Amino acid sequence: MKKVKLTKVTPDEIRVMQEQIFHYSEALRWNIKNLDIEDFLNVLASMDIGFRLWLTFRKRVESYQDKFTLTLKVSEAVVLLKCFMWPGENRTDYEKNVTLKYKTIIDQQLKNI
Repeated sequence: MKKVKLTKVTPDEIRVMQEQIFHYSEALRWNIKNLDIEDFLNVLASMDIGFRLWLTFRKRVESYQDKFTLTLKVSEAVVLLKCFMWPGENRTDYEKNVTLKYKTIIDQQLKNI
């Protein structure tokens, strides 16, 4: 299976990704009630993958490098794309730019698999 690669990612961009995946997972958690079984299982899988991504981003931020290359499994890239497509509330202009940038990159790479 192929991977999705994000290159030259700055620590600030990773912090934005980490924060956005946290907010996305929290929004999923609050909306988990009253779902049919298929949606419920999709939400659980997204939350689990989102938590793994959050930990990955945290480890990267704590490593103190200038630029990073993130290699994501397809499932991780899909959840990150869903997070970036989610209309998060109160995003700053910088957060909007980061999510738009990586939404486009991830979308293109997934389409080329």
